[in-house]
Amino acid sequence: MKKAIITIALGLSLALCATPAIAGELDVGFGIGTEPAARLGSTFGLRVGFQDKFLKIFSSASNNEFTQALLFRADVSYFSWKKDIAGVSLKYRRLPVFIGGRYSIPVDLGSAALFADGGGEVSFDSADVAVCVGGLGCASASASEVNAGIAAGIGVEVPYDERLTLGADLRWHLIADNYFTIIGFVGIPIGN
Repeated sequence: MKKAIITIALGLSLALCATPAIAGELDVGFGIGTEPAARLGSTFGLRVGFQDKFLKIFSSASNNEFTQALLFRADVSYFSWKKDIAGVSLKYRRLPVFIGGRYSIPVDLGSAALFADGGGEVSFDSADVAVCVGGLGCASASASEVNAGIAAGIGVEVPYDERLTLGADLRWHLIADNYFTIIGFVGIPIGN
């Protein structure tokens, strides 16, 4: 699973940087994912994302104040939980892929920008369970599934300089075994 996210992130990064017609912001984040199932606790995770003006991607949209503040957003994350309880070892992994929109909320925060995002999400989930009984040995099982849902969040971005943006967001993942993520990120402009 770790190889999958690294491959996806690297491929997305290279494709976006090598395509001159695409210009936007590439961001990399690190944060916390709350437990998707009871007693797993919170974990740390990674996210790679891309955003660009919605109007540039969907050129048939009308050019008004709303569409100027609307961004196309796509990202992929990786979270892994591990818990050992009374001889039972559980590993649970999620690879959510989000595609949606991000709206820059028109409030005066100085150089900071408040945003809300929402969209569809497909999560590639897997679980491994091992049960060990003293003297009798261990038994294990694995399962994988693909879950579809929606995600919505709010966050803030602050320009650090011309080539760097710092930000954080909170997102609610309304999917099988709902959970929240809090991600801090660094964004860099790419393309034109």
